[in-house]
Amino acid sequence: MTTFDQVLRLARELPPPDQARLRAELLAAEETARAEQIARNQAAIAMLDAWSETAEEDDGNESWEVMLQKLDQDRESPRKLYPDLHTDATERTS
Repeated sequence: MTTFDQVLRLARELPPPDQARLRAELLAAEETARAEQIARNQAAIAMLDAWSETAEEDDGNESWEVMLQKLDQDRESPRKLYPDLHTDATERTS
């Protein structure tokens, strides 16, 4: 029996008021974790946006799409990270 199974078994043995309190605490913890993840995501998005703007201001020679295509070209794996960019680039050059 795993630890998770043991916890579930013990939770079922709790009286109903304690089960309700446990459920409320678990939901609150889940909401807190979700809010923290959203904040981290937003910070990462803001950082990427800032990098994108800085790259465009610093060097007008290379676009964001070109950089993503170069990342795919240097991969050892045949699986591309951005296959749509390669399709669009092929269609544009044809």
